[in-house]
Amino acid sequence: MTDQPAKLTDLPELVAYLTAHALGLIWNYGVNPGIVHSLMAEGHHNVAAVVFALGIAVMLAVLLIFLLLRQALAKSQGVPRQTVTDATEIGTYLAAHVLGLVVVFFAGAALFRISYAWGVRHLWAVGLAMNIVSVAVVLLLFLFLRRRMRRQFA
Repeated sequence: MTDQPAKLTDLPELVAYLTAHALGLIWNYGVNPGIVHSLMAEGHHNVAAVVFALGIAVMLAVLLIFLLLRQALAKSQGVPRQTVTDATEIGTYLAAHVLGLVVVFFAGAALFRISYAWGVRHLWAVGLAMNIVSVAVVLLLFLFLRRRMRRQFA
């Protein structure tokens, strides 16, 4: 089992989380649109499954980057973790992201419709703001769920 900090989180973990998610946002806004655009240019117009698969792949890549960065930052401060992670933490991370995705899916569609009805035509800014808020919300969900799960299964 990983080290169980007495507090909710620490600076290295927070830096690792935010850095990994910033890289995920850059990938989502920089690379994924190019992939989808090239598929649509080739005549593939039903790209929903591809977009979903890209989202899952980025989420898993962000998880891996987060865990490795957290491990490296902890070691650099002379506080090495015993293990990179455990099943409870990975389950908590994935549960927090699934909850976040569900909320963004339902709230996002409504927010885009409302923004468009109000005259906002460049919805990328709305999408970026929504992604940044979702990163913060998922972080809080992850931290509180992890604390709860560790107490329950300790």
